[in-house]
Amino acid sequence: MSTYTGDHLVEQPAIQLMQHELGWDVENCYDEWSGGVSNQGRDGKREVVLVLRLRPALQHSTPLYTFEEPYLTLKIFRSSKGVERVASGAALQKLNRNERKGWDWLVSVADATAPEYADALKVSRSTALNHLNRFVEHGLAIRSGAGPATRYKATIE
Repeated sequence: MSTYTGDHLVEQPAIQLMQHELGWDVENCYDEWSGGVSNQGRDGKREVVLVLRLRPALQHSTPLYTFEEPYLTLKIFRSSKGVERVASGAALQKLNRNERKGWDWLVSVADATAPEYADALKVSRSTALNHLNRFVEHGLAIRSGAGPATRYKATIE
């Protein structure tokens, strides 16, 4: 059998990368359609996104996206460690230990207000605002809204 197959040259190395480098769960779905129905919840063989798994992942992640007509590129990070691989190392280096803990928390939620941040990290509201403003200053978060309704979302510059 030839080792110059799509499986050997592309699919298996991609699976190894996803499993060992990115920490993804990998499942062999060779028999997914035995019996005529998908055991993964897909409606058809051309459906490539496993919606049943994507929705819960999006609820616990801060996706990074770009849109260049006609393509939407979506990066979903499974953890703050995944974001670290993409985020500017220089910006992360400027954070102290407490700010880094706060940024890791902000990455794990969709977005937050200063009071939510303060409550989650058990810090004063002024400390929460200082942290969040440093994240914005270093390009690690974006600010939207004004006043008490101001929300902060972790980003990758």
